Amino acid sequence: MDVQKQLLEMDMEEDAMMDVREQLKHPVIIAMKGHHCTGKSTIARVLAGFLGYPIIAQDDLLDYAGDKSFEAICRIAATQLIRIRVIIDSSLTSQAHRDRLVQLAESTRARLIIVECRPSDEYEWRQRLERRAIFDQSYKPSTWGDLQKMLGKYEDYDVGAVPKLILDTTKVFKEGVLVSAILAIAFYRNPHVVELDQWEDLVTSLRMSKRSKEERGRYRHSHTLGLSNEGKDTKGTCNICSELVSGQAYDCDECEFILHKFCAELSDKVQRLPDECPPFLRAIPPVYTFPEKHVCDACKEAKKGFSDECLDCLFLTHLKCKLLPTILHHECHEHPLRFEISPLNSNFKFICRACGHFGGGIVYSCGRCRLHFHVSCLLLPRTLKHRTHRDPLTLNYFPPNDGSSEYYCNACEGERKPSHWIYYCADHEFAAHMSCMTPEVRPYDMQNDKRLDILKM
Repeated sequence: MDVQKQLLEMDMEEDAMMDVREQLKHPVIIAMKGHHCTGKSTIARVLAGFLGYPIIAQDDLLDYAGDKSFEAICRIAATQLIRIRVIIDSSLTSQAHRDRLVQLAESTRARLIIVECRPSDEYEWRQRLERRAIFDQSYKPSTWGDLQKMLGKYEDYDVGAVPKLILDTTKVFKEGVLVSAILAIAFYRNPHVVELDQWEDLVTSLRMSKRSKEERGRYRHSHTLGLSNEGKDTKGTCNICSELVSGQAYDCDECEFILHKFCAELSDKVQRLPDECPPFLRAIPPVYTFPEKHVCDACKEAKKGFSDECLDCLFLTHLKCKLLPTILHHECHEHPLRFEISPLNSNFKFICRACGHFGGGIVYSCGRCRLHFHVSCLLLPRTLKHRTHRDPLTLNYFPPNDGSSEYYCNACEGERKPSHWIYYCADHEFAAHMSCMTPEVRPYDMQNDKRLDILKM
């Protein structure tokens, strides 16, 4: 383990024992950092709504330019930090501006943390810029080429002894996790530069390492299922069929949960799933109308009935109904995909790797690769015939990419993302959105979900 990771884990351990009331005594400066259309202002608004901190935005000071506007927001922040915490929204592309924030933090005895927004998906970043330019014709840079020229002149700098959290704004994240990470990292003994995913993984690992396997079995958690490659005899019973388990099986390394390989994969019905999967499981969003309901042990002990807000009740009901495999081997991905189900009122949302639309409630995922898929996308027919093309079309999980900057659907003539699955005819180079070929693929109804604004800004 590298030294930086060891220091981070030590600080996490120490933070767990810190009195929260001591933290509340300190002013805090959350300084946003990022280029145009990376989502930093949207994240600032999310944090402000969650924490109740005021935003001091450089863009609001229209009468000032450059260094003058940054100095103005620092002076406003200095006044506010006497009694409250603040969020400073600026690009923070200059080391001189970082130095000014350090000076501000020292003069007000405030904790300073930088939150840098880095979109890893260049396509999404470009789409945001183009939408912004359409909405505001005076916005500069107005084209992707102009932004690239601007970035070519920019040199990143070392933030020094200032903690920094790096957030990929083209990924879905939980607001509570982001806020927890910011407030924790700001008060660690040592300054760290850490990505949100990395921090969340370490928190989970440290939390679980404190529990013995027997103790962890008493806590609700999402079972991490691994296949035992060697035949094994055990006194455990399969959580699906209730028969004794012997031979290959999927078990959880955090508790005594175990499934026969055959029961977990439902290999006898996988081929029939596209036709036999109930519509309520393919719906986006799903509705939980299972033909029968099963109550988890925790709810039984609490003398409660089945609850569709209980993760364990939902997962147990999924297992017993045997409507979908818990472990799915699909040709789109090299690793097995695991079925997960969440209460519909939970904050869990994901972006489907296949179609690019949001999802929630039910998902097949690869934890190792952090990939998520709609059930409906994984059950699409491998080939189909459509009126827009004379030959049969094949579902292509890895669309051809010739390095072009733009890709289009030959059915609707709309733009498509090169990494999303398509229906394709190689002979005629005909490529089409999955949603144009089948009604099974449709956007998730996000209503007023804030993550939609984050990813579309």
